[in-house]
This record gives sequence, C-alpha cells and structure tokens, in this order.
Amino acid sequence: MAITAAQVNELRQKTGAGMMDCKKALTEANGDFEKAIEILRKKGASVAAKRAERSANEGMVLTKVSDDKKSAIIIEVNCETDFVAKSEDFINFAEEALETVDSNRPANVDELLKDESLKSKMTDLLGKVGEKIEISRFAIESTDNGIVVDYIHMGSMPAVLSMNFQRSGKMLQCKSQQ
Repeated sequence: MAITAAQVNELRQKTGAGMMDCKKALTEANGDFEKAIEILRKKGASVAAKRAERSANEGMVLTKVSDDKKSAIIIEVNCETDFVAKSEDFINFAEEALETVDSNRPANVDELLKDESLKSKMTDLLGKVGEKIEISRFAIESTDNGIVVDYIHMGSMPAVLSMNFQRSGKMLQCKSQQ
C-alpha cells in the first residue's frame, strides 16, 4: 500500500512525531492509523528504555498555591536539553503533572506515575522529543496557622515554597526547595 504525504501529515498532526517516523509507522501498519499510533507509542517506550541512564538536568519547577494560601505544591520535571524544556509540549506536560499531583495527592513519584493517563502522556512526549523525561520530585506543603507563598526564579529553576506562621509572637519560616 502506498502511503501518501497527506496521510503522513495527518498522523504527524495527531501525534506530533517526526515525518519520517510517521511514514515508517504508517508503512509498517499498512496505512492503519490506530496501528501506526501504537507503533509510535512502542517506539517512545523503546526510546525511554535506551535513555534511562542519561541525565536529565534541564527542565522546570512549577508551584501551585491554594486560594486560601494554606497549602501548596511544588514539582520538578526534567528533560535533557533546554530546547525541549522550553517547548510547548514539555510545558503542557509539566502543568498536567502538577494538576495530577493536586488532584490525586500521591505520596511519592512512583505513586504519581501509577496514573495511567499521565504515564502515557510522558511516554508519548518522550517518543516525540526523543529525550529522557522524568518527574524528579514534588512536595505538598500545608499549614494551619499561617500562609504558604511561592517564588520561582526566572527560567523556572530554582523555586521555593515558604511557610510563614505565627508562633509565640515570632514569625517563623520553613522552606521546601526544588
């Protein structure tokens, strides 16, 4: 079966994968889009396995403070290059990871990655950008008798959550830093 440029472009629009990867996946799937998408996903998982030992030192830190300023979340999501860290896809993934922590309140990263939707999106992103992507760490902080404030330095790293609370007439401060 001959694969047309329009089919390759359509798959590229759906998945964000590279043109040649889309063409190879469509050829292997004999033009079946769903099968081609699955082939691209498997490729992403394969890339992840190959990249597992690489260091992911770039990325971003995001925070989310509750409206009442009684709790906050800080999360660090990493990749290999600053080029990927600045991409819309990576930023959207990092924001989704933050929202997943907020809604699920997992105890640690392993528990966070039990969310199949988030894990699938991370694998898809890895396949698309060809770099190691990881959620390095996160913290959920809260206080009953004070407020939590956040600060993110320009460039999305470093960041701090600071809890300020009154105790015995003194202002105390506790920091969670990524």
